[in-house]
Amino acid sequence: MSQIVSRTASRTIVLPLGIALVDLAFQKGATDPLNPIKLWVLGLMAIWFFADLVTTRQSFQILKDERVFTVFGLILGIFGTGYFIAFILTPVKSVALFGDSGRNIGFLNYAFLGLVTLYCAYKLSLDNIKNIYWTIFFRSSIKKLTLKLNLLKKSDMTYVNLIKDKVA
Repeated sequence: MSQIVSRTASRTIVLPLGIALVDLAFQKGATDPLNPIKLWVLGLMAIWFFADLVTTRQSFQILKDERVFTVFGLILGIFGTGYFIAFILTPVKSVALFGDSGRNIGFLNYAFLGLVTLYCAYKLSLDNIKNIYWTIFFRSSIKKLTLKLNLLKKSDMTYVNLIKDKVA
């Protein structure tokens, strides 16, 4: 029993880590350093979640038995089908698949987000949400620290200069 619990716990930690990785991912030296790498990190995360859902034996049974999951799956399916029809009817398939340059909001992005949404609806409970809150807190703390350090650097008030002024 403890192996099953630890295995499930280790799988649920991937969600907040994946969210943070998608948010913080960038690629140096690229024409668009943010959007393509975020799309592919989101894709890897969605594929991992899909594989986890497929390999869990009771997942499809629970999705069929619970009315809430059935309604949610129906709404998600209607959204995905509508977006797929829009993708098929669009004359420029590459833009429809990946999105326009600078904004990678194409069919792949919405398909990946749909898989992540389905995983979250099935796997998350109130106990797991605290992991997401901790990740958001950690990410916002890093961003605030980075902002403060950048403001200090722009105003020429680095730590070295502040120490030199106090010593002198």
